[in-house]
Amino acid sequence: MTVVSLPSDDLPRSPTGRVPQWVLDEAAGRIVPQHPWHTGPGGLGAAPVPVAAQRRRGAGRRLVLVLVVAAGLVTAAAVVGGDRIEQLGDRIAVAARGGGAPLAPPSAEVVTLADDAHLSEEGRAVFYAASPQVLDAADFAGRCSGAAWQVRGGVAVGCYGGPEGSIVLYRPADPRLHPYVVETAAHEMLHAAYAGLTASDQALIGPLLEAELATLPADAPVRKQIDSSVGSHPESRETELFAYLGTQDPGPGGALDPRLEAVYARFVADRQALVAVHTGWTSMLDAMAAEAQASTSALQTRMDSAAQVRAQLDADTQQVQRAQAQYDRWTADYAAMPADEQSGYRMSITWWDGTRLPMAPADQTLAAAAGLLARDRQALADRGAAADAEDAAIEAERTRVVALGTDLASLEAQLTPTA
Repeated sequence: MTVVSLPSDDLPRSPTGRVPQWVLDEAAGRIVPQHPWHTGPGGLGAAPVPVAAQRRRGAGRRLVLVLVVAAGLVTAAAVVGGDRIEQLGDRIAVAARGGGAPLAPPSAEVVTLADDAHLSEEGRAVFYAASPQVLDAADFAGRCSGAAWQVRGGVAVGCYGGPEGSIVLYRPADPRLHPYVVETAAHEMLHAAYAGLTASDQALIGPLLEAELATLPADAPVRKQIDSSVGSHPESRETELFAYLGTQDPGPGGALDPRLEAVYARFVADRQALVAVHTGWTSMLDAMAAEAQASTSALQTRMDSAAQVRAQLDADTQQVQRAQAQYDRWTADYAAMPADEQSGYRMSITWWDGTRLPMAPADQTLAAAAGLLARDRQALADRGAAADAEDAAIEAERTRVVALGTDLASLEAQLTPTA
């Protein structure tokens, strides 16, 4: 196998900032045939075109559907090559009807994915017919790449294809990202399901999918994901729309066109519940990010306030220290006076905090000043203890906030198997 390494600094990039696979493949001079499942012009038998493989995209001579992640968003693309699509579609159709060669029983984990994706019996047949493998990062490495189809423009987290039409899924270590794997599984299953649809079904749903996409806001994230996945291969657009809208778009008013919902219902028993899987894990990460941001802002405000308290405490401590020094001089001067002078000596004092001690015999005024000093020293001690407690609380909160950020970063890192 020859792997061509290309510098990416001067190459076009996808909306996520990654260099799309199709850019790297075109720069390397690789080409693949157009997608045989395309029912319009340029379908079966069309001349080869450069690979256009952004994000969920590989390149090669076999049917490949690769799910990838960038910037925390799940996206997809497809590349088809060779002449196995009809055989693959027949195999899926036969499996869906319950015929053909017996399939190996799915693992308990695969059954759980099918359950959590709310797949119908036909959807399970399509999914199980692809003999899904669910692998951790170490075992997943290299499974969705090879000499025939490399993925460089993004990081694969699942793929569908190969000679047997297999599905391989990446499983993050953190169980909180199980819904992420569920969505990956459903997305790849829908690609397989689309490949098994009749030409007439594909021709019917294409315009319906485009119409549903048109109802989404111009800034809807799924639009960028689809555009990035399709790249310069418009023939893959319909399968991408089918997989994306099926797993992410609840539809205007909570449903898509009834004709589309009828097709999806063949494979997904509760599509709205499947869409909720997508919104569930993305909302979890969004909520964690929002909590981390809000906690960080609140902590900064608290730290600023504590710093002001400390600064004022330090300033007041210096004032009390100066008052103590002045009091010591007054008492020393008074003690040095002869007794007859002491008896007639009167004092008034304006304390550092503005407290006024009126004119009175010096011994009375000095006694009152001593009381003020005792008051101030106790107040400083109390304020110092409170400041120490606040500093300790801030440090505990800082630890919590750092843990929030670390936890979020860990989950986001696990969205890609190479992190």
